[in-house]
Amino acid sequence: MSRAGGFSLVELLVAMTLGLILLGGMIAVFAGNRRSADINRATTNMQENVRFALDAIAGDIRMAGHQGCLDFNGSAINIIAKAAPSADLRETAIGGAVVQGDNTWKPPTALGSGGGTFVPPDTAVPGTHALTVQFGGPGVARLRQGMESSSGVPDRTAPLSLAGRLDLAVGDLALVSTCEDGELFAVSGITTDATGENMSL
Repeated sequence: MSRAGGFSLVELLVAMTLGLILLGGMIAVFAGNRRSADINRATTNMQENVRFALDAIAGDIRMAGHQGCLDFNGSAINIIAKAAPSADLRETAIGGAVVQGDNTWKPPTALGSGGGTFVPPDTAVPGTHALTVQFGGPGVARLRQGMESSSGVPDRTAPLSLAGRLDLAVGDLALVSTCEDGELFAVSGITTDATGENMSL
């Protein structure tokens, strides 16, 4: 008489237990790998955002105090604008402060000392550090002609005739500079033609 082969109940229980242990280990390894991948993805996104922000900040900081071709360490811009952001662009090119809970900055920024008033943005987060950078924008247009009157004397009331467009608006501040001198003024009027803009002070 032949005996039928097979597993006993104890053997089946032991095999199922070992299988569950192995399956649980595989699930734990998979979950850990997934968490690690999520952390790596979040870290990569954060680094990309920080890199983008630092590139933007670095570009602005490199422009701090830009006054056209006028040497920042040389002559100061002559400020004739009534609501200029500063009395001396060299003193307010860059600064830092801590944002207070009542939306004031400590130390107070020097911007606004020339007659205009600097209002801290409402989006400033209390307890954070703020960096202020001031510079002339990179937009450039050359003069089509000088501002001399018929007698050859410079006329400060004459409009600036530009060979190009800066797309400024009335009330914007504009900077006119050479390598020896410069002036900051507020735009009071703009007309455009086929070759550029005529800007009045």
